[in-house]
Amino acid sequence: MTPTRIDQNATLEPESPESRRVSEATRQMEERQRSPRNRSLREHISITMEDPEDSRVAKAISIFMMLVILISTVCFILESEVCDGLAPSCDPPTTGFLAWDPWSYIFYYAEWVSVLIFTGDYMIRISTCGGGKEIWAFFWSVMNLIDLVAWLPFWIIGAASDPPFGLPQRDSSGVGGVGFVRAIRLVRVFRVFKAGKLRLGIKLFAGALVASVEPMSILCLVLTVTVIIFSSIIWLMEKPDSALIDDHLCLTTGMCDEERQGMQALCFGTIPSCFWWTLTTMTTVGYGDCYPITIPGKMFSIVVMMGGISVLALPITVLGSNFEKMVAMYAEDAKAVSSADMVNDGLVSEIELREFLVTKKAENALRKDVDTFVPKLMEKYDLEGKGSLTLEQFHKLEERVCIKRIADPDAEMRELKRLVLHTADSLNTLIAKVDRIHNKLNDGVSKVSDLAH
Repeated sequence: MTPTRIDQNATLEPESPESRRVSEATRQMEERQRSPRNRSLREHISITMEDPEDSRVAKAISIFMMLVILISTVCFILESEVCDGLAPSCDPPTTGFLAWDPWSYIFYYAEWVSVLIFTGDYMIRISTCGGGKEIWAFFWSVMNLIDLVAWLPFWIIGAASDPPFGLPQRDSSGVGGVGFVRAIRLVRVFRVFKAGKLRLGIKLFAGALVASVEPMSILCLVLTVTVIIFSSIIWLMEKPDSALIDDHLCLTTGMCDEERQGMQALCFGTIPSCFWWTLTTMTTVGYGDCYPITIPGKMFSIVVMMGGISVLALPITVLGSNFEKMVAMYAEDAKAVSSADMVNDGLVSEIELREFLVTKKAENALRKDVDTFVPKLMEKYDLEGKGSLTLEQFHKLEERVCIKRIADPDAEMRELKRLVLHTADSLNTLIAKVDRIHNKLNDGVSKVSDLAH
């Protein structure tokens, strides 16, 4: 069988992970476009609810759920501004600026609507995910557990209340009646991380933290030892019964009275109570609630500040370095997400085509003998003149302008061997031609010499 000729500009490097991801994103898009006719109703509903890129309806549902999360989160925040206590208006000592009536009832019914939506969304998705194994995997998924926690406590606590699901009452816990349940409802905001790009960002951040476990552990160990040492030293200098502190110093600074009681005793009375001052000083936060009043204590504070910078700087530098590494490692994933976004509507616009060509040019994967001028490519492959390419037209263009990379090492060797043999044949042919020319030249020289004699 005659081996297929490859382009001379092609490199025999294995296909890059990014190229495979781009191809996989395109393949998945094609499969989504082909498969709806072959899906059952259950599969169609499940994919529509889970995959925002499946169709326009799926994307609309995803956007709607994000809006519900946003509105419910805003309502949760504004609930804290509803006037608490029993005062008839928002006068001191109340803490909020929204009158109890009608805002407490508005937030109450808004919570009802959002919980009903979250409950319906969860029930539809779990009932259409598949059989027993799929349901079990769905239930224990981290993001689905967050979805469950977002609405289940509302029904449990509401049913157990007296009366069940009663209107909000004016008490210290606010509109929701049970402050703990109100706080739990905030976990629904984590649903936004189900979006592809945000999920990638969380992966990047978590990966940097995991890679920095060892230096951060060393930081915690060194910080613990340093805090104990510094706290012990400052305690000896600043404790109320220290020889460095007298009544005049106490009364002048206002940190303690004649009996040595007050903030000085609270801040530096024991070594554990000195931990707070040591930590805030080492991190250069310096809240100002606790501070040394003796000259030696103030001088030692400078040592603590500089020591804190030295102790914290190196491990945090390692964390930053690991974060940069994770950014580089996930750069291919980010490009793959962009590639999936490029084909999510089934059409490739001129701008998306330019982005694709720029990416391939950076990979050195564009053929040198093909014109990649975008307007000409659009004119050639956009047969219907829509200003965009279908996936089929895009694939034809891709095959034309991109170098096909070989991922099989054996195929690489076969191609390399074929190229070597082909080159050797070409050289032999060239040598034969040169010999013939050389012989003709010698014959010509001989004839000239004979004529001259």
